[in-house]
Amino acid sequence: MRRTRIVCTIGPASRSPAMLGKLVAAGMDVARLNFSHGTHEEHAAAILAIREGEAEWGHPITIIQDLQGPKVRLGNFLGGRAMLLAGEPFVLTAESVLGTAARASLDHAKLFSVLKPGDQIWMDDGAIQLLVERVEAREAHCRVTAGGVVSDHKGVTLPGLALPDSCLTAKDKDDLRFGIAHGVDYSGTLAERIASSMAGYVKTHEVKSLAFIQRIDVGSFRAQTDGMAVDCGGRRIRCTSGRVGAVCRHLAARGRAGQIGIERRPSKT
Repeated sequence: MRRTRIVCTIGPASRSPAMLGKLVAAGMDVARLNFSHGTHEEHAAAILAIREGEAEWGHPITIIQDLQGPKVRLGNFLGGRAMLLAGEPFVLTAESVLGTAARASLDHAKLFSVLKPGDQIWMDDGAIQLLVERVEAREAHCRVTAGGVVSDHKGVTLPGLALPDSCLTAKDKDDLRFGIAHGVDYSGTLAERIASSMAGYVKTHEVKSLAFIQRIDVGSFRAQTDGMAVDCGGRRIRCTSGRVGAVCRHLAARGRAGQIGIERRPSKT
């Protein structure tokens, strides 16, 4: 008996009934819809094609709705970019400033309430890394630990830190209502966000919650979610590539111990 479930991300090239049939014939068990892309009309067409095809295929297909979640980004820089040197100080601020090699704006002011000395801040998918040394009400004073060129609107990641308050954006809530109305089986987002932002909401509807795991500590949400997906691509900005396999096995073992279903979402690289 095959224990592994094959998960396929459904997009423009794969949502036609003919292509879905080929994916199912090749072994697809779960269809993932990425709500960072596409319209509701496109996702509705994919869901309809899957549900209508189940009679022909002879078994149901699980549909996972992957919500986009909030995007934390830097502001603009003088000249569009700046070179950050390892060992130099760097300040992130909630104020609207034109960024330089010493200071830049962050578009999520509430983040400063959860930052503390010793925390890491990663920018541009982990290419540039900061260590927090001191935090004020609307500023974080940091030290550059991995330097490089940073440019306008690059993404910011806080490894292992949960965003404050509810992290579901207006788009996420609208997408979640859409998913519930169209009968998705699971709806999920990053584990750091799911415990406080989503699990309680979905428990009142006929949909299960799923956590996309990008960190090792799963204890905080384990009792609040119905499943977890090990995001191997996302893990690459939390640990070295050589450790990805070991970390995924560790998370899978912990998930099984808690009787939580596991999906291993492959890296894009």
